[in-house]
Amino acid sequence: MKGNSGLTIEEEKPIYAVYDLRKNEKLVAIGTIQECSELSGISVGHLRLCACPSGQKRNFKYKVVKLGKID
Repeated sequence: MKGNSGLTIEEEKPIYAVYDLRKNEKLVAIGTIQECSELSGISVGHLRLCACPSGQKRNFKYKVVKLGKID
């Protein structure tokens, strides 16, 4: 299946960075949301919540930043 850019859906997955705010913003994981979940032990749903604009306003223990998409 192809998306609007001509890349397959799997090639369009966004890349995230997960930081632990309890440890002075220590980098925990970089990758897709699923890879970050596996590496950090945090659920995919919680990472998605931390990454959304409303979640960024909350006082979570983790900061999730969208870096871009896989080319």
